[in-house]
Amino acid sequence: MKNRNLVSLLLTLFLTLITFSSTNAFYPRGQAVTFGEFTHINYIAVSSTHAYFATTRGIIRYNKAEKLWENPLTGTEGMDHNDILKVWVDDFDTRLYAQTSDGYFEYDILLEKWYLMTSIPEVENLSKHIKFPAVMYAPPLFNYDGYDKYLIDPHGRNFLFEDVVEDMQGNLWIGSWGYGVFSSNISDYYLNPLPYGLIQDRVNALYNDNGTLLISG
Repeated sequence: MKNRNLVSLLLTLFLTLITFSSTNAFYPRGQAVTFGEFTHINYIAVSSTHAYFATTRGIIRYNKAEKLWENPLTGTEGMDHNDILKVWVDDFDTRLYAQTSDGYFEYDILLEKWYLMTSIPEVENLSKHIKFPAVMYAPPLFNYDGYDKYLIDPHGRNFLFEDVVEDMQGNLWIGSWGYGVFSSNISDYYLNPLPYGLIQDRVNALYNDNGTLLISG
């Protein structure tokens, strides 16, 4: 009888540990991120130091001062990262909000989690969404249609521009539907592509080459 009770106790403890591990280790804090195909942009928000892009695979962020992409905010709990419609940020990156089909969410920087809100967020931000300029200068072999607001690539494919934000520092941050992110400057209006993420979501192989992650799809 004692052996049977001991086995039952050990089995219960084992199942409890598995359940706890699976529910709490899904997002290792500060470690888990998902890299996906971030080329479809729904909305843009810009602070004094960063540009945030709400994509169909989660929020990605660009460091304006260092001119580099930081890790995407796809390893955070509390929100569906494949359903982000809008994103807001204040001027100093202390408040970050997002909207999905389920409502409005606020991001807790310390806990790295999203929390559902009951009302539309109020944000102090000097940047503004503007109309697309009638004239912009596309990269070599590309064309810009200023009337219908889309980019034409060398293969003749059209990519509609979804959003553009002026950050009050002379910069424009532009999101397209299918070709990712662009930056520009009001002094020249040249479309500078900022590629980031995977070409396709499917990944077949990973290889760490001395700190450089090589991904094959």
